[in-house]
Amino acid sequence: MEKATACLDASLRIECPKCKNGFDLFDDDSDGIYRTPIFTNSWDDLKGEDAFCPKCEYEFQIDSVEY
Repeated sequence: MEKATACLDASLRIECPKCKNGFDLFDDDSDGIYRTPIFTNSWDDLKGEDAFCPKCEYEFQIDSVEY
């Protein structure tokens, strides 16, 4: 039987409450602030975490994470 390599493709989409721009929090997460809680099943740790809109530069907080 042949074998194949699987590739994980993940995103954490959010919409800016000010300008309504949708973006992926994983795009600029080199320090793992968002990825670590997601991949360690600690999603609630993101509640209250700051987020920054790359379009309008508005800073806001994450309320919750849904799947």
